[in-house]
This record gives sequence, C-alpha cells and structure tokens, in this order.
Amino acid sequence: MQLLGLASKTNPLMRWLGRFEGLEQHLEEELDPIFCVRSILLQLVADHPKMLHVPKPQQEKNWHGFVMRVVAQPFVHTCGDWGRDGIASRIKWNPLQQSFMDFLTLGQPGEELSIWTPTDGKSARAQHFARILLQEECA
Repeated sequence: MQLLGLASKTNPLMRWLGRFEGLEQHLEEELDPIFCVRSILLQLVADHPKMLHVPKPQQEKNWHGFVMRVVAQPFVHTCGDWGRDGIASRIKWNPLQQSFMDFLTLGQPGEELSIWTPTDGKSARAQHFARILLQEECA
C-alpha cells in the first residue's frame, strides 16, 4: 500500500475486509479474500513505477483502480444462508449489514449453512462496496 501511495487506506481496507473474516473457510483457497486482495496489490505494485512520493492524483487513480478490482472478486458476491433442508432459508447473509462471523452466530440447531456464489454476480452489492471504499479520501 505504501508503494502505491495508499498507506492511509490500510486501516479502512482492513475494516472492510473484516466483513468477510471466516468466509475463507468456506471458499476455495484462491477465493480467500485476503489472498485475492494481496494478489491485486502485488500486481499493482509490479505494474507501477517506483516513486519516493506518489502525487495525489496518482494516489487517487491507484485507489480507484484497486477498489474496482477488489469489488469484482468472487468473494464480494458470495451469498450465505441458514435454513433447513427443503425449507426456505430463515436468514440470509448480507455483508452490507453484518460481518460473516456475526452471521455465523445466527445459526440454530438443526439448520445448515449454505454458501454459494451466484453465476450472475451481485453487481448492486459490488457497486455499494465500491462507493463505501471510494469515500475514503487519499491523505
């Protein structure tokens, strides 16, 4: 983050990623939120020239590009629910409202946790997350 001029974004990014903590245990390894974000950062650093000081316009461009790549990741679109076999789910996970860890505590005895990624994605969720993250100004 430092090399991209985005050191001030580390805390907001980690808070946002906290919504997905624990989800990695239910996903393929390459879909792990931390792994995905780390891969994006490594690629961005490799693609950008090394500078002692990153100008503010470049910081903003870097942040926007980073955010758009992150919200396109499959983990952002992952859905979950608690329910009983053959019965409509009782509660669905909404990462806009609660963390995955909080959602896990809502399961009741006899219920099963279902995790899936819709084939059509959840573009409204991605757009909302992009707005949340892009509100963080570059310092």
